[in-house]
Amino acid sequence: MVCLINEKKEKNYNPVEVTAILCVELNPPESTEVIEWLLITDLPVTTFEEAHEKIQWYACRWQIEIFFKVLKSGCTIEKLQLTEENFSAALSFYMIIAWRILYVVIMGRHSPEISCECVFSKEEWQTTYVVVHRKKPPEMPPTLNEMTRMVASLGGYINKKSNPEPGVKTMWIGLRNMQEHLKAKEAFEAVYGPTCG
Repeated sequence: MVCLINEKKEKNYNPVEVTAILCVELNPPESTEVIEWLLITDLPVTTFEEAHEKIQWYACRWQIEIFFKVLKSGCTIEKLQLTEENFSAALSFYMIIAWRILYVVIMGRHSPEISCECVFSKEEWQTTYVVVHRKKPPEMPPTLNEMTRMVASLGGYINKKSNPEPGVKTMWIGLRNMQEHLKAKEAFEAVYGPTCG
């Protein structure tokens, strides 16, 4: 335990008790530097299990940062000019959208070989397939990796095997454009009948 003492007397800050948790990589890959970082927390930590729990919590921080990036930049919630009550309802709705964008990116990276129908509807993947490939969709749905790359390509992602997996920015633009294609398909089918099944 460490006690931080106020050095700026004029502010009258109260001392704060904190715990320092040192994290060190035990078996780093060859020819790489050992990862070492210090986590400071005001939460009580008295056992290894509690320290491990706090480290796991902190490891989630980056995903939380990305979630709020999607919410602010992708969904542009800060530009909404609504009453407080309407803003609260809109924020709840946009949080679901931001969650889905992040979920699609994470699932596409961690479970690339599963069927895309675990995340996308049949109408979504078939419409996206037609738009991207300009041909009839296959009977079997593509893998989630193939689908996330197709969606991201609607957002400007260059779909080459050598490229890294799509990020949240191309995904949020791609998903927005996918929704526009779905609206166009719906309007077309209202006039001309079903296009694919």
